[in-house]
Amino acid sequence: AAAFLSGLLFSSWLTYVFTLLFASTAHPLLWANLLYFAAAMGMIFWLRKPQFGQPGDGFFRKVRKVRGRQEADVTTPDAEERIKLDSDSRPIGTEKWDWLCLSICLAFGCWLFFATLDYSNGNFEFAIKSWSDFGANLSLSQSFALGNNFPTEHPFFPGETIRYHFLFWFQAANLSFLGLNLVWSVNLLSLLSLAALLVLIMTFAEILFGSRSVGRIAAILFFFATSSFSYIPFLLSKANFSEAVSSILNLSDFVKSGYPFRGEDWGGLTVAVFSNQRHLISSAGILLLVLVSLIEFYRRKGAFPAPEKERPESIPERVNDEDLEYIGQEQIQSKFADLKNELPGFISCGALIGLLPYWNSAVFVSASVVLGSLFIFFPYRRQLAVLIGTVVVLGLPQILMLRSGNLASSGQSLFHWGYIIPEPTVPLVLEYIVWTFGIKLILLLIAFWFVPNSHRRLLVVITSLVPVVFLFQLSTDAFNNHKLLNIWTVLSSVYVAYTIWLIGRASFMRGTLAVALTIVMILGAVIDLFPIHNDKFVSVPYKNDRLTTWLFENTQTTDLFLSDTLLSHPILFTGRKIFLGNTLFAWTAGYELKERENTYRMMFQERDLEKLLRLLNDNKIVYVAIDDGVRVNGSIKGLNESIYQKNFEKVFEDTERRYGNLTLYRVPAIP
Repeated sequence: AAAFLSGLLFSSWLTYVFTLLFASTAHPLLWANLLYFAAAMGMIFWLRKPQFGQPGDGFFRKVRKVRGRQEADVTTPDAEERIKLDSDSRPIGTEKWDWLCLSICLAFGCWLFFATLDYSNGNFEFAIKSWSDFGANLSLSQSFALGNNFPTEHPFFPGETIRYHFLFWFQAANLSFLGLNLVWSVNLLSLLSLAALLVLIMTFAEILFGSRSVGRIAAILFFFATSSFSYIPFLLSKANFSEAVSSILNLSDFVKSGYPFRGEDWGGLTVAVFSNQRHLISSAGILLLVLVSLIEFYRRKGAFPAPEKERPESIPERVNDEDLEYIGQEQIQSKFADLKNELPGFISCGALIGLLPYWNSAVFVSASVVLGSLFIFFPYRRQLAVLIGTVVVLGLPQILMLRSGNLASSGQSLFHWGYIIPEPTVPLVLEYIVWTFGIKLILLLIAFWFVPNSHRRLLVVITSLVPVVFLFQLSTDAFNNHKLLNIWTVLSSVYVAYTIWLIGRASFMRGTLAVALTIVMILGAVIDLFPIHNDKFVSVPYKNDRLTTWLFENTQTTDLFLSDTLLSHPILFTGRKIFLGNTLFAWTAGYELKERENTYRMMFQERDLEKLLRLLNDNKIVYVAIDDGVRVNGSIKGLNESIYQKNFEKVFEDTERRYGNLTLYRVPAIP
């Protein structure tokens, strides 16, 4: 899991940097991949021998020297026993149950991913509830794979540096460029990322609580993140049990919370978020990887107690007193060496977080909040300062480039009390939190009461994400703060799993209570799976499509189109860019819309041919696409379609009416 996630992040970054070096060539991705593979093979060759030895090598070598044994003697009984103790650090349990749990979760993940994104009969298909995410992101991927989008602009808003985290979609595009179907690229990366995330959730739970069962419960709870009480009025509104079951099975919308707030019926806290925003999965895994590493560090330093069923830390009995004395001297002498050797690990963890803004800026913010809280609540602040410093050095330039949410130019304040609540009061906010998270809050309080002090402080660190959500506006749309709540849900679910295990392990009656609490907690999440299952698909034609074929054969990847404010369309899915795409996406990404919208309307309203030509050429428009979406656009007053019909070359006409009565016009260049 660690190898995949870190490798995915670093290789994506390295390949993208190489594409920038070859941006002026006809095929930057080709040269970038050749250079990456050369660099990767060189690195593998350089690291073909362990640079720092294997765990325990130094220990046994010194023991053998004290005993007068040969250095080549690496198979002594003492060595074998100690290696077994060092490597077998997991709690007591059967691995087959771990694999069974992971397999079931991954099978569920396959359904989730292909239920929201698929490729069938030559068409891209994605769920309507995922339309805004996949429409924008698949267009972006195609601009990488089929176009030359380096340096990167969003195909919805060309001419300006991208303000959206894009590296996951770049890597999916790169796999597509290398021959894999784009949908399979996205789904394969998503599934492998999910596998890594689940393994790390289980690992996080095990090192905290010393139980494989807690890890399995936590992994399953990932898919049932919603713990709201909203399902109660939904079920009570049904006349009988039969009607309730029928309503659930045919549910097409997420259960409404009852609050009239923005996005409350969008499923922002359901597992659908992870199926729609695939880059959220791998970035959450990277944050967990860093947390696991930090907890192991604190445990080695004695600042974090070992769980109850931790493996024995004592040296095997067959090591005699003379050996113990020698080893103790070695440990004292190596203290300063250990301190020096710790810094590369903290720098590496800082690099993992610092490279996240272009991968997922919301998780970067979440990680920054968690690390800042760790700095406050935990010792060894010098090491944490190194980690945080690395994060700032690598991450801040990316944040400045993205200018996430464009808060400065929009005049919005960073401080924003209430999240999505228009007129927040403390009682209303508390009521909303209790209603939204339900039984989970009670289980977290139980965990807080029973866990050791260090575990409590860690729970406080994790929960620091919640006040950030309700006190700050981190992008143009305050609703986007929900991603911090998604991360908090993943991390805090480990404590919830511990409480369920703690209640249920003692007796049959308490086990029944634990099951009942779990059902009450996740029932809303189970109900919210059916809108995903019942969702309809948006289909975008691609293979053997007349318009797609014409675009590939007659236009350049650099050609700019003036069209309807599209979100998904063959024009976009062939890697071309449009002057102004879906304005909701552009607004939430932080682009300045007012000036571009004015120019957009002028190009569809200007009736003076000379002024129109100058306007189109000044904005580098090569083709104008007029369809029914443009014709019914209420913001365009007096569409000038007749001017285009009389004075511009008609290069494509939708005679079959498959593309909204589309007509394409070529814009002549001004001499």
